[in-house]
Amino acid sequence: MPTYRKDSKLRYVDMAIYIDREIRNPDCDEEKCFEYMYQLFYILSVKGRMFQTASDYDSYALYGATQLFLRYRKEREPDNKLKPIKSCLNYIKKILYPLKVNYQRSNFFQVFQESALEGNAPVVIADAKVTEARRLTDDLLKAEYKYYLTQLPSTVKHVLKESPYSNNPVMMHNLYISCLLTLLKTLTMSNKNRTRLENKEAKCLPTTDLMDRIYAEEGGDNVVIYHLEKSMKNYVKLLVNRCKSEIAHDLRYIVGSYELSDSIIKEILMQPLEDYTSEQ
Repeated sequence: MPTYRKDSKLRYVDMAIYIDREIRNPDCDEEKCFEYMYQLFYILSVKGRMFQTASDYDSYALYGATQLFLRYRKEREPDNKLKPIKSCLNYIKKILYPLKVNYQRSNFFQVFQESALEGNAPVVIADAKVTEARRLTDDLLKAEYKYYLTQLPSTVKHVLKESPYSNNPVMMHNLYISCLLTLLKTLTMSNKNRTRLENKEAKCLPTTDLMDRIYAEEGGDNVVIYHLEKSMKNYVKLLVNRCKSEIAHDLRYIVGSYELSDSIIKEILMQPLEDYTSEQ
């Protein structure tokens, strides 16, 4: 049986709207928000036919709701750089399958008992377990990256707040469009360069140096001026560089937020592998 029963009169879109509206309020009904998160994960996983048993749908919905609830909590932390979630429904859709992978690799939740293993097996299995734990975060990190990149316009606006033209709405709009277009142009690889990269990959050759050269080329003198005087070109370039610096800082923070601390690794090693030994 599901942990939470859905009110037949309540639409799923209404639950999502309620979460978006209330989750950051000081007087938020956190229990109701959590229940609604559960319902959204449950129905989306059912629609996607992600599991074969009712118990898995229930457990996964609880797991997903917990992860999302903690993600909202992270936004409140001091010096937090994670972009606020604007639409919980869209965000859930983005992380639905990465979280499924994490959920299914249930050795995260097994108990690690060295007595069940012999010889050097505990050390080997422990190393493999930590490696697997680090790998588990990859899909979720990629989803976080993709979500962050959809929020680039808000990063540009944040940088523009420091502009001396902040009291000039028309100028600010033109600067915003100029910066956004320049960013898109410098971050989007041309078809020619994409082909160069694909050809090298097809030959199984290293691509790191080529990628560095390509992005250096793409990020050259490609400033886009939107309804501005040509004399503003250097200023737009300065703003874009500030945007890039902000983006790099934020992405480093996101990567760091998914790194496993020593305490978490210790917990993983303390939780063992009854399943592991039975699967061999």
